[in-house]
Amino acid sequence: MLELHRRVPGLTSVGAHTGVSSTDLLDGGLQRWLVSFAPPPNFGALSILYAAVGSEVAGGDYFGPRNWMPLNMLGIGRPPAKVELPARALDEALARELWILPENLSGVDFRTRRNAA
Repeated sequence: MLELHRRVPGLTSVGAHTGVSSTDLLDGGLQRWLVSFAPPPNFGALSILYAAVGSEVAGGDYFGPRNWMPLNMLGIGRPPAKVELPARALDEALARELWILPENLSGVDFRTRRNAA
């Protein structure tokens, strides 16, 4: 997300994570029991929706759920918030490598207006 934001000026590239939602994706014993305390899937979608249409969203922002315990357990959702990116997501050298790797593997040059010149 940040590498795309760096490579294409004027493009609003943002990220979002859903947190844990009570879905059937985890179906094993303890995992399933823990997920039963998570908010429903529609709360997980809020971060993605906010990143897409929020009025205060800027390029490079990252959104996720606020602390969901115990309010979301009661069905009282809180709006998503801007959250801190994981440290590895801030590693510019790693981001460049991850941009170049699929180019090398696919033979496709993902040039952007900024780096095409």
